[in-house]
Amino acid sequence: MEAYNKLLALKLTSDAPGAATRHVECFRDLEGQVNLDDNELIIDLFRGSLTRSLQEKFERNPPVKRWGWYREVEDIDRQRMLLQQSSTRHPSVAPPRLSPGIRPTPNAQSSFPVRQPAQRNSAHTPALITAGNPSRPTNRLLPQQ
Repeated sequence: MEAYNKLLALKLTSDAPGAATRHVECFRDLEGQVNLDDNELIIDLFRGSLTRSLQEKFERNPPVKRWGWYREVEDIDRQRMLLQQSSTRHPSVAPPRLSPGIRPTPNAQSSFPVRQPAQRNSAHTPALITAGNPSRPTNRLLPQQ
């Protein structure tokens, strides 16, 4: 009876990567202790124990069997963990780092670094002047001062 009460009280409260997998393991352990044969009841208890965001993922096409529920929740959690690992390895919002060939120019009005070529050959360096709307940003090089 104690395991059944724990099963009823079990709630996943976090969408953090890894939390859903631990939740599935805990739910399955308690379910094994309770030894319920009613698959529909087990699925309802499991679905109700998930976070709202996980429940929403199954609104249109829920798994039919309880092991399908466990597997799909673990797959979603695994994808979250992989996404978190890849974002820590390759942060897309990292502050820009200056490489050796790039340095900010003190006379420029912009705070963005301007690439300075290592060997300067004025015959091959175009000086692009933009005409038109001065308030519209462009991707063209400004003339060197």
